[in-house]
Amino acid sequence: MVSLSLFLSNFGFAGLILLAILAVILMISNFQKKSLNILGRLSSTYNDIETVLVRVTNSIDQINTRLTEMDNRLQELEDAAARQQQEIIRLADGFHSQSQMSKAIELARGGASASEIMLTTNLAKEEAEAIARFHRA
Repeated sequence: MVSLSLFLSNFGFAGLILLAILAVILMISNFQKKSLNILGRLSSTYNDIETVLVRVTNSIDQINTRLTEMDNRLQELEDAAARQQQEIIRLADGFHSQSQMSKAIELARGGASASEIMLTTNLAKEEAEAIARFHRA
């Protein structure tokens, strides 16, 4: 009987150790399942972040392309405005010059001398003399 009780006590001790090992294995398995679940969610979140970053990068590239196009268009508009301003200045100079000639002719028809025409219109001496000669009343 001693040997049976000794066997049972040893078997009971071994059974307890086996149960403890099984409990640890179950806890590790449960922890592993939870860890895999968390890892899966993290992987999904990472993939979502990566997708968002790709979209943001593409949007930034499109914005940069549009900004470059707008810069080019702005430069074209500035160049066109500069050309128009030069043309307006050229036309204004021509108009002013024509206006001075008209004024000089009126002065000559009114009997003004070449020197009076020069002083009033700022025309060159030769121009004032020619106008006075050809347009005198």
